Amino acid sequence: DRVGLIVFNKNDANLVLPPTNSPQLAKKKLADIAVGGKTPLSAGLMLAFEVFRQESYTHPDVQQMMILLTDGAGNVSL
Repeated sequence: DRVGLIVFNKNDANLVLPPTNSPQLAKKKLADIAVGGKTPLSAGLMLAFEVFRQESYTHPDVQQMMILLTDGAGNVSL
């Protein structure tokens, strides 16, 4: 299994943890995320789909899945 982490805030999204085999590292990165502010949901989704596209080439045998954690207020326009 592999896990990655994308954080979206202010006006953009950032890949803070490229896909890795370390759930412990993902847990640490998740705990370090600051909450609040703007929620550019579309930027986060677009970056996630780009990461999925790249991963499909390097790890074609891995089934991809996205888990989205948000405050529910996508408040930055496309």
